[in-house]
Amino acid sequence: MNNINEKILSEFIARNFSGADIKFIGKGWSSFAFQIGDKILRFPRRNMGQCLKEQSVCDLIRGHISVPIPKIEIIDDAEHPYAMHQIIPGNLWDDKYESFDAATQTALAQDCAKFLSEIHAINPEKLSMSISHPTGPEFTEFNHVRPLLENYYSKSQIGAIEKKYNAMQKTTSGDFVFCHGDLHGDNSVLDDCGRLVGVFDFGNCEVHERAWDFVQLFIRAGPDFVKKILARYKAITGIDVEIERVETLALMEIMGSINSLNTSDSLQDIRESALNSCIEKLLLYIPDQKIIPQPTKTK
Repeated sequence: MNNINEKILSEFIARNFSGADIKFIGKGWSSFAFQIGDKILRFPRRNMGQCLKEQSVCDLIRGHISVPIPKIEIIDDAEHPYAMHQIIPGNLWDDKYESFDAATQTALAQDCAKFLSEIHAINPEKLSMSISHPTGPEFTEFNHVRPLLENYYSKSQIGAIEKKYNAMQKTTSGDFVFCHGDLHGDNSVLDDCGRLVGVFDFGNCEVHERAWDFVQLFIRAGPDFVKKILARYKAITGIDVEIERVETLALMEIMGSINSLNTSDSLQDIRESALNSCIEKLLLYIPDQKIIPQPTKTK
């Protein structure tokens, strides 16, 4: 499956869905996604393992979640197997959060907190056949990514990132729960009033420490939004998740992603844009730095 691309898959869909309007949605670390009428088709880059896991998990947790989640069908085609589900109506919001007014941001924070509280309340033993137990944060040696960062940041900026990174707690908190693992505005949809009306992409779900489920929201929507979510999460659950722990895990995630992208021979079609995105996110850890970094050397 490593040799698939948008053109190959578009031709495959055209052969199998005669006359259908084919819309390429995008590609990520694990799959290519298309819209065919009211269906979403996802073709894995490697194998169907993550799709099968997501199908199983969604079927097991559906009755415990108050927002719609996908009902996934596996199509075991000999040429290109794929996962398919009905579109969950709504609007993606990954690049729109900052444009929301204060009331919409507050309501969305409440909705995210409620969803995460429901996910975290699920007994992981119920999912023992679908997910691994448990997962802790992975630590990347700073020197593994330093040469790449030198193409983007000054020596003093890299020093600020390294100081923060080395001071962080690298061990797990021990507070393990079932996590969605990838909640953000490209894996969920809102109605026209900005309320959460659907969550999908459960392929990264796992038993992890509780703070992990706030990491992608921290990276993509920023610490202020996550602080709002954490306050509402505490009001619902009585559990205080520290923003500092979310910040630590987010930096570890960014550094790990940079290292993986920089050393992997796969993902060549998204490598440059994904690397630039990860490197830009390090601005969260450089005080008073607002300028988006640009490469100053040949990579």
